[in-house]
Amino acid sequence: LTTDLLLVVHDSDLADGNCFDEGATVTVDIVMGAGSEVVIGGQFLLNYDPSCLAYEGIAGSAIFPMLIYEDASAGQVFAAVGVAPGGAGTQGPDVMATATFTKLGDCGECDICFGDENPQNTILTNDEGNSVPIAPSCSKLIRLNGDITLTAPYNFSVNPDCDMPTAIIT
Repeated sequence: LTTDLLLVVHDSDLADGNCFDEGATVTVDIVMGAGSEVVIGGQFLLNYDPSCLAYEGIAGSAIFPMLIYEDASAGQVFAAVGVAPGGAGTQGPDVMATATFTKLGDCGECDICFGDENPQNTILTNDEGNSVPIAPSCSKLIRLNGDITLTAPYNFSVNPDCDMPTAIIT
């Protein structure tokens, strides 16, 4: 059976319940869903848009406290986590790691997705060292809070269309 692998964005830093302000911390949990095998570790290739997010770091979780490897470049993070020596692992659902980013300006929305470029595959490993089948996902869209100013003829004042720098004036 496949195990869901999710990217869950914390919403505690959302300014208005929908958007992140520029400079806000964006915290993303890497969560494995309930599975049929005990997982003792995993490696993740995360792809993100560096024009809207700046990578700050990644840490293991209570069950996967060992950060075994971390390599980051603009737009990609590759990391591996595992249980402590003698650790039991888990069948989930559990948080495997937490990545943090800073929200940058000059973009409307972006997301973070698992990548699958060889040799840096996103995989989970069972207690026998074998790969566990996964179903990876992307995060929900991360929105930037900001003001859009529209200049309209004849001193009209209107709200812009949702998520667009346009408006209809009648």
